[in-house]
Amino acid sequence: MNKINIIIALLIFTVSCKKHEEGDGHQHESEHSHTETTITAEDHHDEEGIVNLTEKQVEVADFQYGTFEMKNLSNIVRVNGETNLPPQNRAVVTTLISGNIKQIFIEEGDLVKKGQTLAIVENPDFLALQREYYSAISASSYTKKEYKRQKKLYEEKITARKKYELAKANYDAEQANIAGLASQLRQLSISPSNVAKGKFTRTFPVVAPISGSIGHIDASIGSYADLSQELFTIVDNSKIHLDLNIYEKDLSKIKVGQKVSFTLTNQDHSIINGKIFAVSKTFEPDTKTVLAHATVDNSKNELVANMFVNAVIEIGKNQVKALPNEAIVKLKGKDYIFIKEDHEKEEVHDEVPFKMIEVSTGKSELGYTAVEPIDKIDSNAQIVTKNTYFLQSQAVINEGGDSHGH
Repeated sequence: MNKINIIIALLIFTVSCKKHEEGDGHQHESEHSHTETTITAEDHHDEEGIVNLTEKQVEVADFQYGTFEMKNLSNIVRVNGETNLPPQNRAVVTTLISGNIKQIFIEEGDLVKKGQTLAIVENPDFLALQREYYSAISASSYTKKEYKRQKKLYEEKITARKKYELAKANYDAEQANIAGLASQLRQLSISPSNVAKGKFTRTFPVVAPISGSIGHIDASIGSYADLSQELFTIVDNSKIHLDLNIYEKDLSKIKVGQKVSFTLTNQDHSIINGKIFAVSKTFEPDTKTVLAHATVDNSKNELVANMFVNAVIEIGKNQVKALPNEAIVKLKGKDYIFIKEDHEKEEVHDEVPFKMIEVSTGKSELGYTAVEPIDKIDSNAQIVTKNTYFLQSQAVINEGGDSHGH
């Protein structure tokens, strides 16, 4: 529900309640206790600086509450940039054997583990390597026996050294060939021991080289995949970081370890924190800026690569009391916040009072504004930080409809 709909609904609710109370008043004028309650409620409504809502209105308005936060809004450098991933956290998946794609096991957005099978490629020529390995294993039994026989004869001085060395060279070469073929089979995710037993396969599994989530899928069942074709992309967003553009005038102010706060360009209310971990030593030719790299907490996996951000880098320690911009309203040219009062102490128990507190405001950054109350308030006061527009509208009604601010 948008702001206008909430205000209209709450105002209708308020008017309905007042009409109901007035009707009850005409029907029960003789009941002295009811008359006293009605007068008390009206007197309390007129109390200066207090906006009273019913508990039902508070529920519909869906207020959020908070306290002052300490923010650095002055000793900062404003920058922009984008999210990025290091090369080791993104991968392009291709096939090591060309052939027809027989099966695909994943969809875009799926999380996968390193070594997980993503697809199956089929090629009859794939059998050649397996047959070569099987033949090498079979032939190695003879070269091994011949090597042992010549070795024994040489040790007994029955045969010439030359024959022994030739047999050894043949055996060593055969073993090296077998090891190389076995390595190729394992690279293709085929068990050399199965091939040695005569268990051949016409299919080849395409596996994930890293853990992460599937990005683009450029493959379909039945299509032909060659060795250079990009089939899938995988990204591991757990190591995402910021690349921030630092102009020459600000370069001397930026240091490793400084705190970074930023918002997503298309999501102004989402504030995320990070820290500078490196500053480049070269200028980017396109932007004439130096890149500062910052770590960022992406444990909720909300960030992806190449998202544009607006950020501030804290270069000092000057922190001030601050509240979200939405917590501050303007009435008659002055700034106010609303504090929820303890309605249990009030005489009218079905109404919740909100006290208007005048404040002076200062600098605003990333959705927060520096605030200082004119009068001292309790440090644990429940300040309305969201959906204050209804309280503002109700306050305008109480003041006679003239806000001079909005």
